[in-house]
Order: sequence, then structure tokens, then C-alpha cells
Amino acid sequence: MPRGFAFTAAGFALVGVSYGFIRFSYGQFLPQIRLALGLDEAMAGLLGSVLFLGNCAALLVAAFLTSRWGPRAVATISGVIASIGLLAMSAAPTATTFAMAVGFAGLAAGLSMPPLIAAVSQAVRVDRQALSGTVINSGSSAGIMLSGPIAI
Repeated sequence: MPRGFAFTAAGFALVGVSYGFIRFSYGQFLPQIRLALGLDEAMAGLLGSVLFLGNCAALLVAAFLTSRWGPRAVATISGVIASIGLLAMSAAPTATTFAMAVGFAGLAAGLSMPPLIAAVSQAVRVDRQALSGTVINSGSSAGIMLSGPIAI
């Protein structure tokens, strides 16, 4: 298997989880979350904002971390944060702990894109970089599509 293909598949999966499952699918699970945690509309909206703030905070430091530690390390950290964040969200017994888990999980999306962009230029042949980037970015759509049946 060519290195570029393996990298693109891994990037697709990371974006699928960090953007598709965590960042963009929040609304699909909101009715169940509101029921389970007794949230009103204001708190549900605040949680969506916390998710977005986590993403923005990570974006502010992701390029710096990528240049310092390399794309592999930052992408790995993103995947670990996504995994821990999803587990914490699913196990959160209160709105407060859920909000903390959501904010933490939101870091994964912000941390994923800068190292993936940097890695495409290193791991993928120049004539395949646009295709690789397109496939990686489409991971968010795949994550959203997978989360739909899970939400139902």
C-alpha cells in the first residue's frame, strides 16, 4: 500500500471522528442529550458554543504545535483527545461534566487540520496532494452520515 494512500485513509478517519462525530453531529444527538441531562434550550445552546470554543482554541495553537512537534505528533494528540472526549461525553452524569467533556472533545477538530495539511505536503506525491486533501476533508461528511443511524 503506498504511503500516500495510508496517510489519506488515516486523515479521512481522523477528520471523520473529530469533525463528523464530535463537531458537526452534536445537533443529531441533542434531543437524547437534553433528555438524559435535563437541559433547557439555553444550556443546550451554551454546550454547542463550548464545543465551538474548544475547536477555536485548538486552532490557535495547532499550527505552532505542528511546526514544533511535527504533524504526526499533533495528529496523534488530536486522535487521543477525540477518543477520550467521546468517552467522557458518553459517560458524563451531569450537564457540568458533559460541558467539560464537550469542550475537551472540541479540541480534537482544531488540532486535526493543521497537521494534516502539513503532512499532505510531506507524505503525498505532489500530483496527488489535491486529491488527498479532498478525500481527507470528506471524512467530516462520512462522520456525519455514520452518526445519523447511531443517533436514531
